[in-house]
Amino acid sequence: MRDDDIYVRKCCGPFVVGYLGYTYPSIVIPWLAEKTSESDFNVRANVAKAFSQALGRRFPREAARVLSSLIPDERPRVRAAVKAATRNVASTEEGILALRAQAPKLLAMIGAD
Repeated sequence: MRDDDIYVRKCCGPFVVGYLGYTYPSIVIPWLAEKTSESDFNVRANVAKAFSQALGRRFPREAARVLSSLIPDERPRVRAAVKAATRNVASTEEGILALRAQAPKLLAMIGAD
């Protein structure tokens, strides 16, 4: 997830890791939460991007928890990934409720507070 190659940046988080998380959530979601402690911006952006597809809609509470730990990261690529994932989570009623309860700052980031 550290690789700066454009293909890795575009596909790793949202598709590969997101699919694995959707298929094996009890393994991948804790792993993603652990990866938020890394400083590498590609890793952190890919963590957020993993929730920008079905994984974020299926597990909104977990997504809110993981994404909220990325809020302080001001780097543009990480910030954009967090916003995209938050918009995805907020696309369902359950997601909005999870974000309101666990991470209202994320809703504020996308202007949906």
